[in-house]
Amino acid sequence: MGYAPRLVSPATLMPQRRRLLFITDVCPYPLDRGQRVRVHNLLEACAGACEVTFVGPVPDAEPGRAALDRLVARTVCVSGAGADGGGWRDEPFARALRAVRVADHDLVWAERLHVARLCRRGAVRARTIVDLDDLEHVKIGRRLRLDPLRSGPRDWWRYALYRRLELRGSRRFASVVVCSDDDRGYLARHGCHNAVTVPNGVDLPPGDDERRRPRAARATDASPRVVFVGNLGYEPNADAVAFFADDVLPRLRARWPSASLDVVGPGAMPGGNERWSSRVRFRGFVDDLGAALGAYDVMVAPIRFGGGTKLKVLDAMAHRIPLVTTPVGAEGLKLLHREHAWIAGSPEGIADGIGRLASDDALADRMTAAAFALVRDRFSWPAIRARMTDWLSRLELPR
Repeated sequence: MGYAPRLVSPATLMPQRRRLLFITDVCPYPLDRGQRVRVHNLLEACAGACEVTFVGPVPDAEPGRAALDRLVARTVCVSGAGADGGGWRDEPFARALRAVRVADHDLVWAERLHVARLCRRGAVRARTIVDLDDLEHVKIGRRLRLDPLRSGPRDWWRYALYRRLELRGSRRFASVVVCSDDDRGYLARHGCHNAVTVPNGVDLPPGDDERRRPRAARATDASPRVVFVGNLGYEPNADAVAFFADDVLPRLRARWPSASLDVVGPGAMPGGNERWSSRVRFRGFVDDLGAALGAYDVMVAPIRFGGGTKLKVLDAMAHRIPLVTTPVGAEGLKLLHREHAWIAGSPEGIADGIGRLASDDALADRMTAAAFALVRDRFSWPAIRARMTDWLSRLELPR
């Protein structure tokens, strides 16, 4: 984990807990999608170092409300448009921030730049940390290059806007947080030297670190059981499913005529059931991902654009399921081809990887063991939270 250099020794820390204002337009519960999982863990790390006031949408269900109350000292609910993906509007959040008196807090944590806009005045900005997570302009730029003929003026305008905000506007805050050292290095090369790496992570399933993943019985000539995990409301995930169904599955079916793909996760693809019929089965959200993954031979993450690191990839590594992904899916995680995952960018390469991992148990076991060791050592949420809490505790405050 990379840290900004403005640190003080524990002996000089204030005797009382610092007050941190955590502002987000994402409701952190239930933990049914990647962004919520990240926000929950960042909030828990902040609560380990500071007394937290939470400003944002509050869970409707009792388990979520109880989890939030356990972490924070005060909750200010922001409802209506602008909360949790409902279309951003400044005014509900501005009213909430006036009520909590931002100036009374030692630190401000803002989830994404559009939230940080509310903290852009000099005195507040100097103690505001912005979680960029991934870089939006990188994701938009990849999509534009992937399909330039379908890109309109608004797409190019959004790319230019986010590039300016993320490369220049980010410099004005105390720190910006990204989820990989690759992104931190990219920002540094463009003059943004206040970036900190707080990676995405995963909660490891309980059990012996050295155990092998039990394999469900499958006939030698049966089709590999293939799964994709992701929220279909997120455009890169929907594109990955379409790419796999249209370009990869026909190649698998040349060898296994009944080959298909199961999709696990919330959201829906309009017309998906009619478009791919028996080739793709949409299972929706599952309560126990580990148990669901136990029924499959291979997880695929054929991501063609996006940014940051992919939680679905970490899930595969943590649950010891052989993984086939693209270079975009593997980025930021230090994965090596044929050591931690099968990494291929073409439909042919992806189909070949699925066939190899489904039929070669020794190769699959070797790769899943290496992948598990990597995720255990670098990407477990408890370790990430501990490092982040330590950083926040030692962060020097502006005078």
